[in-house]
Amino acid sequence: MDVFTDLLKQNLPEVHKARLRAVALFVLSLISEATVNLQKLALSGLVAVKPDSMCKRFSRLLIWVAAVKIDFGGLILKLMPPCPEDKFILCMDRTNWKYGKKHINFLVLSIYFNGVGYPLVWRLLPRRIKRGNSDTSHRTALMRKALKLLKPTQIKCLLMDREFIGEEWLGWLNGQHIPYIARIKDNALVNANLPVTRYRKTLSRKKLMRAKVNIYGQDVYLSHKRITGKDRRSEHLFTISNQLQSEWMLELYAKRWSIEQMFSHWKKRGFDFESTHITHSKRLMGLMALLALAYVIVHQWGSRLNNLCAIKRKKHGSLAKSIFRYGLDHLRNVMRRLSQTQRTVADILKFIFTKGCFVR
Repeated sequence: MDVFTDLLKQNLPEVHKARLRAVALFVLSLISEATVNLQKLALSGLVAVKPDSMCKRFSRLLIWVAAVKIDFGGLILKLMPPCPEDKFILCMDRTNWKYGKKHINFLVLSIYFNGVGYPLVWRLLPRRIKRGNSDTSHRTALMRKALKLLKPTQIKCLLMDREFIGEEWLGWLNGQHIPYIARIKDNALVNANLPVTRYRKTLSRKKLMRAKVNIYGQDVYLSHKRITGKDRRSEHLFTISNQLQSEWMLELYAKRWSIEQMFSHWKKRGFDFESTHITHSKRLMGLMALLALAYVIVHQWGSRLNNLCAIKRKKHGSLAKSIFRYGLDHLRNVMRRLSQTQRTVADILKFIFTKGCFVR
């Protein structure tokens, strides 16, 4: 606990050490219990405090974390290994669930790393959004937060699904000189004339992928691929980009799946994010920040373990377990060896924060 607190203090010198100790306790409890449920976290036993008192402390901590607006995105950037040419692939998507009659809806921007996404910035969408789409104001506000951490020249591309389209939004990205690749709907009009499904039949594949067209009021490159699902039903995948030519689009767009992997690790395959009974907006934002930090620590340690002893592959070629799960299972196992926990966990955190370039 003390080692983790000291490492956080090195990166957040302006924050009181007692607050950082509470952050360290919460994050370690998240990893130990693999849940965001506050009542279960209070039973972690990492400190000798009554569970009811600990649950109240954690609840107050979440509001404080949201209020002081600690730059967790900046911390995560420091933890990541250097990217080639200092260029980052960003992914934008939403994750949502429902607790009772209340919809909880987060808009998240992640950085592609080692097959999964690392959260960079996020925001809780208003209640009126429910399970629907975000609007341009939400996306631009999120991107402005990201641009405080990254320059547009550091962004290789922004990957987006079909819901993140529209003339105003794509025009804003052009104005910021941010390269993007977005999937579009099958009924999108090309040159304000033909639906894209019909337009592709008028040109050869070579001409289709090299000529610029006008879609959503923007001059973009267009790419197409037919994909087949598990039920053997095929559909068309159309993507557009303002700067990247078509032959690179589909290869890069496939990396958008990394943010879906990240969400799955936050939920049933990891911290069970949907099990939280919290609906208060500030507490949810605080919880998201601490969850993001715990997730990155776990995945970084899983990557380290995988380098030392690679995860076995099944006969069909897939990994027996994910890198995230590898790190989470190992850390939880270590934290249950009561006689060795203090020293071993401290050594792991020191490695992640120093070898992982957290402290710069």
